[in-house]
Amino acid sequence: MSTSPISPDTDALAEQLEAALVVLWADLLAHTAGDLSRTGASVLNTLRDGPRRITELAAIQNVAQPTMTVAVQRLETRGLVSRERAADDRRATNVVLTDAGRAKLAGRHAARAAALQARLAALSDDERAALHAALPALSTLASSQDAA
Repeated sequence: MSTSPISPDTDALAEQLEAALVVLWADLLAHTAGDLSRTGASVLNTLRDGPRRITELAAIQNVAQPTMTVAVQRLETRGLVSRERAADDRRATNVVLTDAGRAKLAGRHAARAAALQARLAALSDDERAALHAALPALSTLASSQDAA
């Protein structure tokens, strides 16, 4: 694949994008801070796709199984998740997102979306158009499985 002479330097682009995303994400997290740990929020997000075993959740979060067990117990105490016997293995237990957990996620997403909308409103029409044009590339970047 050839590169265009107007292609930005990948190293510089990565550095600038990372810096911008860190600041933006920190600000968005500030709008939901205090009500749920990052691990707890990430576990709830993972469970949106369906039930998981604690061992799977621990692997996804890159934490030890006992650490995930404690995190799940905290979420369970708050009514955000429940445990159910796995249909495919009665010895195993799955962690399941409850309606309260779905509502908590929806509230967090809405708060971040509102904060992002306020930031977008402060941009010029050209800046918003540039972001809109970049969405396909950002979506591809976000879904890329290639880890550096």
